Amino acid sequence: MLLSEGLTSVCEAVRAGLGISVLPDWMIREDLLSGRLERVLPQWNPKDIPVHVVYAGARLLPMRVRAFVDFAVNAIKFDNHRFDCR
Repeated sequence: MLLSEGLTSVCEAVRAGLGISVLPDWMIREDLLSGRLERVLPQWNPKDIPVHVVYAGARLLPMRVRAFVDFAVNAIKFDNHRFDCR
């Protein structure tokens, strides 16, 4: 059993053939498409986890905050339209 606080090390262990794991689609998309990894239980999906972007409600947000919020919203929208790698 491998216990880790970070997904990157778990992902690398799976890529090295050390076992199976539940990993987010965005992290292993290329591995699935290339055939390096394959889904073991393709009909099973983990429960969705709510994601929130929280920031101070200032009228004028710094550009870096606005850029991150826009990026996060688009990334979440994209991931909600599940990418089918079967």
